[in-house]
Amino acid sequence: MARGAKKKGKFDDLSSEFKDAVAGMSPEDIKKRISEVAIAEHENREAKIKDEDLAEKVAAVKFASEGYREATKANKLKIAYCHDTLASKGKV
Repeated sequence: MARGAKKKGKFDDLSSEFKDAVAGMSPEDIKKRISEVAIAEHENREAKIKDEDLAEKVAAVKFASEGYREATKANKLKIAYCHDTLASKGKV
């Protein structure tokens, strides 16, 4: 974060209209809004699961990044072995 920059607030990404609307609601209306948003999120997740184009792209990324994942796995194993070797020599 840049010097003097203000830390982003937890709800800064929400529109002022949404925040103002909720602030003016009764507790019952807020509970209704929570329910509506939860239903919308469920529908969003269902749509994501059914999105064939997204699934193809996810599979392509997984395939394309396999070499990097394997290299990371091998490097972590090498580091662990070196660390264990140092520990067995009393150098850690």
